[in-house]
Amino acid sequence: MLQLIKNKLLDAGVEKTHLLDAASAIALLATLFACLIAYQITNRLLHRALRWTGRAEEPNWLQVLVTFNFFDRLAHLAPVTVLTFGATLAVQWEDAIETAASLYFIFVVCFVVAALLDAAAHLYLLTEVGKRNAKPINSYVDVGKIIVFSLGSLAAIAIVFHQSVWTIVSGIGAVTAIVVLIFRDSLLGLVASVQISAYDLVRIGDWIEIPKYNIDGTVMDINLNTMRIQNFDNSVSVLPTYVAISESFRNWRGMHESGARRIRRAFYVDVTGLRPVSPADQAIVAAEMPDLLGQGEPLTNLGLAQAYLLQKISVLPDIHTGYPIVVRQLPMLETGIPIEVYCFSRERELIPFEALQTHISELVLVSLPRFGLRLFQRPSVWQAQ
Repeated sequence: MLQLIKNKLLDAGVEKTHLLDAASAIALLATLFACLIAYQITNRLLHRALRWTGRAEEPNWLQVLVTFNFFDRLAHLAPVTVLTFGATLAVQWEDAIETAASLYFIFVVCFVVAALLDAAAHLYLLTEVGKRNAKPINSYVDVGKIIVFSLGSLAAIAIVFHQSVWTIVSGIGAVTAIVVLIFRDSLLGLVASVQISAYDLVRIGDWIEIPKYNIDGTVMDINLNTMRIQNFDNSVSVLPTYVAISESFRNWRGMHESGARRIRRAFYVDVTGLRPVSPADQAIVAAEMPDLLGQGEPLTNLGLAQAYLLQKISVLPDIHTGYPIVVRQLPMLETGIPIEVYCFSRERELIPFEALQTHISELVLVSLPRFGLRLFQRPSVWQAQ
C-alpha cells in the first residue's frame, strides 16, 4: 500500500527526496481516519447487538455494563488494532506510532477494567445480599482502580523510556516519601475502609452521630477518601473516611435491628406534695385497676402514682414488652424527686416515636395531680401550706 502511495505521488510530480516523508504523512492521516471509522463501526455494532440481546424489562448485567460505558470503552480496541497496523505503513514514524499504539492499548485496558469494576459493584448492590449488608464496597472498587491505573502507569513509563517495569519500580523507591505525602488521605482511607468493612462499623443507610462535627444523619456513600452523610436538616456533610475510626461516633443501626427504641424521660416532683396514701388515692386505683391494691401497696401517694403509671404505660400498644418497663425514683435533687419513665417503643421512626413520647409525657402530667402531686418548676409558684 505504501508503494501505491509513492507511485501516486510520483505521478503528481513530487520529488524523490520528499517522496518517503510525503507517503508516510499520507499513510498516517489515512490510519488516523481509519481509526475513527473503526471505532464508530465497532461501537455501533456493539450497541446494536446489545439492543437485540438486552430487551428484558428488568435491569440485567448487560444494561448495567452499558450504563457504565463498558462497551464504549471496549470499542477503542478496534482503533488500537488499526493504529498498530498503520505503523508499518508510516515508516518514517513507525517507532513513535507503535509507542502511541501501545500506550493507547494500556489506557484502554485500564478504563475497561475500571468500568467493569464499577458495574460489578453496582450489580452487587442490586442483589439481596448487597441490599441487606450495604457494606462500603465502593472503597474496594477505588482500591482496585488505583492498582489497575498504577500498573498501567508503570507499563506506560516503561514503554516510553524503553526500560523494564522492574527498573521503573526500583526507581520509584527513591520518591516513596513524596508519594506517601501526596496520597496520605488515600492511604489512610484505604486502611479505614478495610477496618470499617472487617468490623462492620458503618454501612450505607446507617444513622450515625458524630458530635464533634455536628453530624447527625444517614450515611449516603462511603468511598476510599470520603464519607457523605445527609443530616436530618437535609444538609450534606462530607468528611474523610478515616474519621470513622479515629473519632468517636454513635451508630443507631442496633436500634433498628432490635425492633425497639428507648424512651427515657424524667419528671421532677415537688417534695412538698408527698403524703401518706389516702382513701381518695386508693379509690382512684380501685376504680381503674383493682388488681394493683394488696400487692405490696406503696406507703406514699408518690409510690402509688408510680405503680399506677407503670400499669398504664405497660398496656400501651406501642410499648415493646420484651424490654424493661420501669417507672423509678432517682436520687433527690434541689429541684425535687426525679421520677424517670424508662421503656422501649416498637415505633422507631421519628414521627410515631415522638408521638408516643408525647403521649407518655401527657399521661404523667395528667396522672400526678390526681394523687395530689405537683411537678417542680423554676421559679416555683407553689408555696408549702
